[in-house]
Amino acid sequence: MTSRFLGIGRQKQIAPWRLGAHSHPFHEIILILEGAQYAYISGQKIEATEGDILFYPVHISHAEWTKPGTPLESAFLSCEWNGMPKDVPLKARDRCGRIRILMEWLLAERTSHNALTPALMQALCDALLTQFMSLWMCPEQDYVEKVRRQVRERIHEPVSLDWMADCAGMSKFHFVRQYRKLTGRTPMEDVRALRVEYARDLLMTTSLPLKVIAGKAGMGDQYHMSRLFKRLTGTSPGKIRSRHASSGT
Repeated sequence: MTSRFLGIGRQKQIAPWRLGAHSHPFHEIILILEGAQYAYISGQKIEATEGDILFYPVHISHAEWTKPGTPLESAFLSCEWNGMPKDVPLKARDRCGRIRILMEWLLAERTSHNALTPALMQALCDALLTQFMSLWMCPEQDYVEKVRRQVRERIHEPVSLDWMADCAGMSKFHFVRQYRKLTGRTPMEDVRALRVEYARDLLMTTSLPLKVIAGKAGMGDQYHMSRLFKRLTGTSPGKIRSRHASSGT
């Protein structure tokens, strides 16, 4: 896949708003930030609300509008996209919020004027297109990120396999099988890795005692934390902190 970033923008429309049938000599991706937008494209009427993404392929005619009383705020990206996959959906859902993050980053960078800005904006455009593709090409990965996000939010608490399967909306057996297929770990192995990741961040960014970090990371006690670190990282929490301190970072 190769692309060429052309532009980024944000707009607010006061309802009712309408833009008649038109087309562009480039691809356009629109993220709905607030409110709702309606579109007619390729014989389909589409309703997009906050968190939805609309895709308008190059040279394809489309019309857009809002309904009375419905505000609209959106961000839009225009680009060339060589090697675009077939059957790109006209609407997708930014389930993990990553498209929004990349859009906001691009919007912030458009006012920068340094030698690296064009390269950075191109890299962000490529990342956005890759993430956009993953939303429909690998939709099963979304539930993994959802479960991981839920685990991180309660990292100091015990979590069960039943609870994780409920978060994913799957039966426990199917959840375990699919999770391992996608991540290479069982769900509970992944939980332990997330706890170690969180504890390692605290080791390198705080001076909290090891026993406090163990509790915050949901590892019970310092002894259990040390065993997990040794198994997953090959070293101890104390050595990680010492190494980080001696590096001066």
